[in-house]
Amino acid sequence: MVLLDLGIDGWNVQITGTDLNDAVLQRARAGRYFQLEVNRGLATTHLLRYFQRMGMEWQIKEQVRRLAQFETFDLRKNFRGRGQYDVIFCRNVLIYFDLDTKRRILSELRGALNPGGYLLLGAAETMVNADDKLRRLEIGGATFYEAS
Repeated sequence: MVLLDLGIDGWNVQITGTDLNDAVLQRARAGRYFQLEVNRGLATTHLLRYFQRMGMEWQIKEQVRRLAQFETFDLRKNFRGRGQYDVIFCRNVLIYFDLDTKRRILSELRGALNPGGYLLLGAAETMVNADDKLRRLEIGGATFYEAS
């Protein structure tokens, strides 16, 4: 939605969402959300611009849905062949892994970033003792980790 707001005509945008759970992926593909879900951090302007009401749910509009694809993927697996990314959002998943697994995943994520690319983690996640090869930046109150 933010990219659409910026006017991405002519940009090569590919968004891939991953999860282990097929039910979660099916729900993401459907793009339908309950009122409680859209109330958690979604600006009203984005709700009204990019969703339409469908009974008790909100359906994300096709112009947003077509930008994303969803795949089954286990972060503990090798990232080779997945491509290089400008931005990776890895939110609220690393907290479930032990330190060694977290280190390996962060190394794989770092290797999948283009130079100058960014990794964004969930608010409860930290890189302390896990990876020191990404440069920490604070932009607008958010923490980014930049690949060199």
